[in-house]
Amino acid sequence: MIRSGFAVSSASKSVGTVLVPVLAILLFLMVTFLAVLTYSLSRYSQHIKARNHQSAELLAEAGIQRFLATARSDSLLCKIGPVIAPNGGNFEVESYPWGASLLVSSIGRQANQKVTAFAFLGTSPSSLFDAAIIVCDERYPLMVAGHSSIRGDVHTGPQGMASGRIQGEDITSEYFHTGAVRQHQQLEPPHVDTTLLQSFYADLARVRQQVDRFMHGSQIWRGGEKLPFQVGGVVQIDGDLEIDGLAIDHLDVVTTLIVQGGVTIKGSTRILGPLRICSDGPILLCDSAFVDALLFTPDSILLKGQATLAGTALSNGRISITEKANLQFPALLQVHLNDSTETDTCGIWIGGKGTLEGTCFLSSNGFLQTLNAKIYLDTGSVFTGAIMSDGYSELRGRLNGTIITEDFLYEQPLNTYINWLKDCRIDRRQLDYPPALPVLGRSDGSRLRLIRQMVAR
Repeated sequence: MIRSGFAVSSASKSVGTVLVPVLAILLFLMVTFLAVLTYSLSRYSQHIKARNHQSAELLAEAGIQRFLATARSDSLLCKIGPVIAPNGGNFEVESYPWGASLLVSSIGRQANQKVTAFAFLGTSPSSLFDAAIIVCDERYPLMVAGHSSIRGDVHTGPQGMASGRIQGEDITSEYFHTGAVRQHQQLEPPHVDTTLLQSFYADLARVRQQVDRFMHGSQIWRGGEKLPFQVGGVVQIDGDLEIDGLAIDHLDVVTTLIVQGGVTIKGSTRILGPLRICSDGPILLCDSAFVDALLFTPDSILLKGQATLAGTALSNGRISITEKANLQFPALLQVHLNDSTETDTCGIWIGGKGTLEGTCFLSSNGFLQTLNAKIYLDTGSVFTGAIMSDGYSELRGRLNGTIITEDFLYEQPLNTYINWLKDCRIDRRQLDYPPALPVLGRSDGSRLRLIRQMVAR
């Protein structure tokens, strides 16, 4: 009996010894199964989320295309939607006056995912922009002197184009012009859509009455700090504003800063997105600051150092580019003169040795009679893009692109020459893409054009 009992005890021990690794294996398999299941569910959830996010992004882009297809010149500022898509998602679109251009915000939604896309719209260039020069003066011929060269077609008034002398100089080459010369009895150049521009001013007046946050005294915003304002709101500062090294690049809704003093953007500041910085005083961009937003002031705007502007600069006075400051396509410089503009030094002054690429537009409600209201391209500066002036243009540097102007101008200390070009180079062939234009009066049947599109991340 004692041996029998001993035998049973040994068997139990043997069975227990066998069960331990079996249980361990079962536990391992269970843990592995749960891990695989959890991973699979996580991947499936991520896949569904990614698919919904992609669908929302496509819907946001579809909203922009819907706006482009349906917008009319008399209803550029509007809202569309929500429009329900066949997959159950939806999009809604709203347009904003962005200086003389349009900003379109389109929100796409799919399940619990939302994506906002922004599009900057202008006018598709007409065939007129295929020429190198369009000058509208009907009184005088276009006179070309000095070391000038023109590559591309030239459209003039009825007096045509000829070579001439200033200070005893003559054209250095009899082949100074390559292309056709077309004379017109009357030229109607394209003009900015002043209705849209007035809507921009009216919208700024409206948001000044809807301020979300007041900041008293002058402000200094430095890099590494938390964003000092609420995205999507209207912030008013009753002093000067200095932005030094701050990154503002995650905006998914239109935001407005109203500054009752001057604005300085310096250091390594990076501003990108649907942000309007509206100042009552002068605006300065310097150092290596990068701005792809809207800057507006009735005063002056100055770019210097190695600052870069890729957005819109709108002034009622003067815009100046100096030193090694850059314009990055599709940058738009516009000076629009109104009744309060001081015309002593107004216009656009382009100088320096930086990369200058974009569009310059000097506009007003009528022809600018003052000689000081002009677009000036300095000696040694190279500008690529389109120049449009409702008044005078004085070119001494190099233009790779096209210019449309009421008149040319060449000034010396004691003499002023109307409708003269001297020591400048204009080459339309060097601009191999359509220039980025603001929204123009579309009497020629031209359509809206998508200049650039971005998705808020």
